[in-house]
Amino acid sequence: MSKRKKKNEIVEVEKSNAAARAQWKTTSVWEGRVLAIAALKVKADANIERVRIQISELIKGTGAGVKKREKTKEEIRKALKKAIGKHITLYDPSNDETTYTVIYRQFKINKTEGWVEVLLEENLKAQYLSLTGNYTRYNLQEYMQLQSIYSQRMYEFLSSWRHYKGELEFSLSYLHNMLQVPKSMIDDFAEFRKHVLERAHKDIHAIKNVSFTYEWYEIRASSRGRPVTKIRIVFGEEAAEISEDKKNRKKEKTRRKNEIPKQEKSAAVGSDGQGQERTQQLLPFNEDEASVGTPSVFSHDLEAAVKGWIDYRKYKSRAAITKFWDVVKENAKIYSDDAIIKVINLAMSNGYMGVVWEKIEKKSVRECPKEDLNENAEEIIDKAELSSEVKKTLKEWVIISNCNVENVVKQVQQKARILDDGRIIDVITWAIEDNLHELQF
Repeated sequence: MSKRKKKNEIVEVEKSNAAARAQWKTTSVWEGRVLAIAALKVKADANIERVRIQISELIKGTGAGVKKREKTKEEIRKALKKAIGKHITLYDPSNDETTYTVIYRQFKINKTEGWVEVLLEENLKAQYLSLTGNYTRYNLQEYMQLQSIYSQRMYEFLSSWRHYKGELEFSLSYLHNMLQVPKSMIDDFAEFRKHVLERAHKDIHAIKNVSFTYEWYEIRASSRGRPVTKIRIVFGEEAAEISEDKKNRKKEKTRRKNEIPKQEKSAAVGSDGQGQERTQQLLPFNEDEASVGTPSVFSHDLEAAVKGWIDYRKYKSRAAITKFWDVVKENAKIYSDDAIIKVINLAMSNGYMGVVWEKIEKKSVRECPKEDLNENAEEIIDKAELSSEVKKTLKEWVIISNCNVENVVKQVQQKARILDDGRIIDVITWAIEDNLHELQF
């Protein structure tokens, strides 16, 4: 007679890291749930050939009520039928061995008695038995709450790394292959970010008292357009710090937006035919106020291009205009006025609703005039909360490349909270060698 589980007892699934990081294409959350429960049953009985699972076990914790159970049974039947013969790739880095197999070749379902039965492949069963050294263990109750196939896969994948100390970096191509995402996600990172990275993060952290926390952020290439090439993952305390930084930035963004006087908004919304006059009233600078600070005084041509874009887009609030102007200022710290004007005009001539900043000519880097360099650069860097080696390297780069020392120091100090000194020094050295005018973390 099997031992009855206590009500709040934590049930953990155990499988090899190769299984948790396997490459396979799933189209239904029921596939993952069947395999998770099958792993438990194989662990309990190594000689089991056909794994029988009660449908009530699959539904438990998913929120499916009694009225929806018949519909849910049909969903399970369709999902498991579609998964028959589906291939899975298992890679073992310890011996550089790759196994190509299928999940199962046969399944049965009895809706009246309420069970499904699958015949697992021996290669897959082996991933749940005789586990030694490093292997994956995760909370079944947490896993069963996930309602997205990508949230399930990322939960298992991250569980296999959760005890890793430090940062992890995975190339986009590796994640694409592991998850077997559609071509649309490969071609459009925004779609991959929304449906995989952001969705998984939201779903996992929505679980009450979840067993692990993590944060992720993008790593961009230095090539033209600066595409995202890798994803960096951190766990535990470091993840909490990054999460807090994200929350603070979001709060600050909301605060700034709410600071816009209501009368300015209402005045902007009115259509009085005075387009140019309204644009000037909403601009974050005056006609006689050409300078916007570091690194140089903007040309009248650039101001004219900004105003032309604002008229073209017909912005109705100061917030939208200020946001666009801030982006222009950031780009103007690095690139020439002509390059920025060109990319703005390109957007208008093509009828775009947004400026594609990735198309800016990277060769048109703005040179920092020597007279604009901060005379107290070394003093500011010396006072920063950074190691002596980082300070030494930073001084070399600031002298030849950047004008706004205080902003650079703030940026590096922020990164120092989550990156080790070696990585920071590598980034600065890279900027020196390539004569870059920004640090590309």
